[in-house]
Amino acid sequence: MLLTLFFSLPLFPLPSSLHSFPSSQTSWHFLSISPPRQYYEMLYNTADELLNLVVDQGVRYTELEYINALSLLHRSQTGVGDLSTQNIRLQRLKEIICEQAAIKQATKDKKITTV
Repeated sequence: MLLTLFFSLPLFPLPSSLHSFPSSQTSWHFLSISPPRQYYEMLYNTADELLNLVVDQGVRYTELEYINALSLLHRSQTGVGDLSTQNIRLQRLKEIICEQAAIKQATKDKKITTV
């Protein structure tokens, strides 16, 4: 009985402003943590799947962030190849990022010329 009473009492009173926290601020908070969460979830893929994600979804992070993710995946997964395989994947990543940047620039130029 005493134990139940102890756990049901708050340690400190919550201000009433926290009880009426607007949902727009809550959704903003979730949007602000979304990119780090997506980056973390990206690490569940294999190195080759990561390259395919960049092709399919476009570039969402910096080249350095992708290089770090690819290197981490290479170190953490067994049987993914040696150093030359890692270098080939890193080179392919750089090619994909350049291709995506060219596509983005071409789209931007097309919008400018058609306006």
